Amino acid sequence: LCVMSGTFSVVLWQKIRKMFERDLQIPWEVLIPYLTRTFQNISVDPEHALTGPLVRDDHETMKRNIEALPEAEWKRLYSAFIEAYRRERDDENEDNDGIGLP
Repeated sequence: LCVMSGTFSVVLWQKIRKMFERDLQIPWEVLIPYLTRTFQNISVDPEHALTGPLVRDDHETMKRNIEALPEAEWKRLYSAFIEAYRRERDDENEDNDGIGLP
């Protein structure tokens, strides 16, 4: 998990940098505030740092996000993250079932 969180997040940031510069003609530095905010959210409140359509279970937005990805492997990766998140969330909810937690 350490390798995945460090190495794979770098792979994602390298991909978005490349797409911003090459495909969108936008300097990647515009992403630095987003990267900084993400890091701050994780540092300050890791339990509530995750936001967006995944947390809201917004199927339509996630579907559009997947469709917008350029290559099949990135579409599969997005889908795999959704599935992994849902499994983890469901496992945590099962663990809390019998002790009165929401």
